[in-house]
Amino acid sequence: MKTKTIVNLLLTCFFLLAIHNGVSAQTEDDSQIDQLYEKFRSSFQNQDADLFASLYLEEAQYLIFDGAIGNGRKNFVPSTRSFLDEIKKKGDALDIRFQIEKRFFSDDKTMATDVGYFLFERKGAEEQADVSKMVNVFVKRNGKWRWLVDMSSNAPREMFKSNKTVEKME
Repeated sequence: MKTKTIVNLLLTCFFLLAIHNGVSAQTEDDSQIDQLYEKFRSSFQNQDADLFASLYLEEAQYLIFDGAIGNGRKNFVPSTRSFLDEIKKKGDALDIRFQIEKRFFSDDKTMATDVGYFLFERKGAEEQADVSKMVNVFVKRNGKWRWLVDMSSNAPREMFKSNKTVEKME
């Protein structure tokens, strides 16, 4: 009887440890992706095109508001750099906040897709506040997450709710 109890306790401990390890790995991935959004925000707030560029894979696809597709980082970072330089020159301030509605991970946890909204604000010589819906695809390589696809289009202002919680899916 004592042996059976000890075996059951050990099995329970192993089971709980396995669950905990799965959850912590998921949480670490979520945290790393969430940090990309914070760095993106910082790149706009500080008009830092180099930080912006570092968030994307070399082969990233950036679907631009005008309908064009930036095929590869080298094809869309220059326009972002020009935009951020213009903001800096005018002394305007930028902010961008993200609202993730759903996050999906691939089975092997090397790809994630976020669906949600963002609020873009510009203050200074030109005032602007726009909400967009977005789909972002991230890839994990060598333990680091980076943007692979960044796609957005206009959305109604009321869709952005800054206190919205993130729902994560597996």
